Amino acid sequence: PPRVVEALLADGGQPALTRALERAGGYLVEDGPSPETCTVVLSRPVTAERQSAVAVIDTITHMHSGNLAPFVLERLDVNGVSVHAAAFVLPRGLRASTGLLVVQDLDVRVGEDRAAWRALQRRSEPLTTAAEVLSVNGARSSVLSLPGALPQPFIEATVGAKVPTPADPGEDLHQHRMHSVVLGMDIDCWCHSPHAPSRATTRAASGTPCTSGASRSHRDAPENLLILLDGDTMIWRAPVLPALERACAVGALPPTATVLFAPADRAERANLLGMNPRLPDFIADELLPWASRLSPLPADPARRAIAGASLGGLAAADVVRRAPQLVANAIVQSGSFWWPASARDGPEHLQLRLWEEHRPGPLPVRLFQEVGSLEGHLRADNRRFRDIVRARGFDLAYREYCGGHDYACWRGGVVDGLLHLFG
Repeated sequence: PPRVVEALLADGGQPALTRALERAGGYLVEDGPSPETCTVVLSRPVTAERQSAVAVIDTITHMHSGNLAPFVLERLDVNGVSVHAAAFVLPRGLRASTGLLVVQDLDVRVGEDRAAWRALQRRSEPLTTAAEVLSVNGARSSVLSLPGALPQPFIEATVGAKVPTPADPGEDLHQHRMHSVVLGMDIDCWCHSPHAPSRATTRAASGTPCTSGASRSHRDAPENLLILLDGDTMIWRAPVLPALERACAVGALPPTATVLFAPADRAERANLLGMNPRLPDFIADELLPWASRLSPLPADPARRAIAGASLGGLAAADVVRRAPQLVANAIVQSGSFWWPASARDGPEHLQLRLWEEHRPGPLPVRLFQEVGSLEGHLRADNRRFRDIVRARGFDLAYREYCGGHDYACWRGGVVDGLLHLFG
């Protein structure tokens, strides 16, 4: 990339290039070469011989992982300084978690082995630590947002702000681990109450697991409830709660309580979210009774929404189909409608078949659905779900964003879904 060479030749050399990248979030953007594209420049110092740096652009790199050669940054030697650098032409509307995988003696075919590629992905590093870093599935990455990407007006980078941690979640977030008798597994759960700075409220002590706490006064009672799957990721790794706070604070969204949960053992995720018929009973009989001791929650299913992505998107669609009397709204993001994976476990695309047979009941069900334009066969499955739901007469808002299977996109979609349903 000429910009890298120019920076290295200019006064300041490598430090000037590093500062420019940090100011821009770890990448440099130029318009073109066509009106629908941008050119994105990535670079980092070379720190060892036989070292390679691979651009890991969410979904894009993954879908071509059998040959990583197009994603390897070139080595440039300018004025005695060695850097990895490359320019990528990408869709102008793209938003993607993006990192660099720094490897000694790289085998560009390593991605042909799915397990080996997944393990290698977890070693990726963010483009810069001077901007927000997402930590999903063990990989640390930056958010690459190009000029035409869908707006995320309530998502703000957390750099320089106090970021909640499991040991110190903050006074508005209550956390607890319960053993679910209904599900037969341990579940981590959280309850977040909408913050109203001008109102006196009392909260449970922070930083320790709790089963009860001082409730907010009824004048602070939330009008809506969001039940959010994969709660650990949405709190710590790709934070969405600050965005919900901002949306409520400016009146774009009425006060909305958020109840989140995830299996204590990540290995149980498929058992929990893979169309588990006991999931609605867990929510009704165990999760919401616990959360209602911390915050008054709306009982009207029309004021409740359940949201999830990937396997969580499948679960959200399944819960609202099974139990609209519990929750009548769903935010379905990149749903894994291929589930189950084999005929041995049941017919493929089972959720789609069940929705084909499903008819609207006395309680109106509303859905907000989104999927990435770069998700391959998953986009086709989600389009099929869209068509089935519309043909059955359900209220559905559907969109495709320019991106992949990516929490950098999904966390904005949670906010947009709530704005559509309750804003």
